[in-house]
Amino acid sequence: MIDRWDEAEAARCDSDLAACVYVSRLLGAEPALVLFGGGNTSVKSGADAGVLYVKGSGADLAQVEEHDFTALRLTEVQRLVDTGDLTNAQLAQAAAACVIGNGPRPSIETLLHAVLPHRFVLHSHADSILAITNTDHGDRSAAEIFGELAPCVPFRESGFELAKAAHEAYRAQATSRTIGLILLHHGVFSFGDTARRAYGNMLRLVNLAEAFLASRNAWRLPASTAPRTWTTEQASELRCAISRAAGVPLVLQLQDTPEFQAFAETPSAANWWEEGPATPQHAVFVKRKPLFGRDVDAYAREYRSEVTRHRPGASLHALGLDPAPRVVVDAQLGVWTAGINAHYAQMTAEILRHDVEIISRASGHDRYAGLPGSAVLDAEINYGGFEAKARARYLERDCLLGEVALLAGDAEECDVAAVEHIRKHVLERGGHA
Repeated sequence: MIDRWDEAEAARCDSDLAACVYVSRLLGAEPALVLFGGGNTSVKSGADAGVLYVKGSGADLAQVEEHDFTALRLTEVQRLVDTGDLTNAQLAQAAAACVIGNGPRPSIETLLHAVLPHRFVLHSHADSILAITNTDHGDRSAAEIFGELAPCVPFRESGFELAKAAHEAYRAQATSRTIGLILLHHGVFSFGDTARRAYGNMLRLVNLAEAFLASRNAWRLPASTAPRTWTTEQASELRCAISRAAGVPLVLQLQDTPEFQAFAETPSAANWWEEGPATPQHAVFVKRKPLFGRDVDAYAREYRSEVTRHRPGASLHALGLDPAPRVVVDAQLGVWTAGINAHYAQMTAEILRHDVEIISRASGHDRYAGLPGSAVLDAEINYGGFEAKARARYLERDCLLGEVALLAGDAEECDVAAVEHIRKHVLERGGHA
């Protein structure tokens, strides 16, 4: 893990919040720590450190600014942990009442940041740590690797339950040597009295995880350069079936890297993915599992059945879901990702790449173990819906995004100007032509 700290740049930070912005961007610059709005950071500042600045929900750490942080009255937020029980909706409402002035919606982890008694608190979803904790013996391995440096917190849904569990673990197990917390099936927290120390502690924990995986010969990923034999007709048929299941046109992208090729050829890959993605939030992009093979209809039937089992009486439409896969893994066709446009298809590919790395490394030293399907579905419901919102924002001129243009007639008489117009229109909107 590269140490990106620059003393000269850090020295230009003229406030605690500016230092928090700087260290946030360092975390965001490393995809192996956070992806697409993941992770959050905070600093306790002001008179007697009475103000908590926490990153707003959904802000990208790599590009975060001071206005992306929300100021809250620290003592009032801390008191919430002693409440008997709060739903996440109630917690969000209670936290909103503690906000000073205006600001973005506070992170769902605001309470957890508040109850940790350290000035700077950083949270990431470090891949190497997930490759250790997401296994049958993850809690035991994490305890051996990190010890009192970072006590383990059992998995709880993000929000009140996780904050409560982390608070209890810290009070019961933290010592003067403690620099963080390991959240099973979730990620890692690090902290310190300065931004530099909190960042250094994050790197220290991640490097311990990477060293452990290397010592178990679980770090190097398999790769394959075997050629694929798919045809454009097969890809078109697959895209058509996925779009039909989704109820909207989707873009399909081939992810043709040696690592993805090796994953597609791995006989046990489908069994690994029965455990779900590396973190529940990843399901927002990749769903609980990919489609292995090409039977889109069978995948859709199974997906509907799972939703009915976990949410009886709820319709997919009401939950903001559709039953189409967003990832296809096939030994012949390779690995493909789907999205409402090229941008989201590529985001799905990036999330998938990290899942493949985590699952492969976890399986290299233990048996990969995920979370119950209900927890994964909850995350998909609670954090999803971006595709529907994006489509709702499309202008009328974008209404054919994801569609296929067919020019009828003799190829020799093809209207070159029309073709170029369509091509330009598509490329301007991030599509493929």
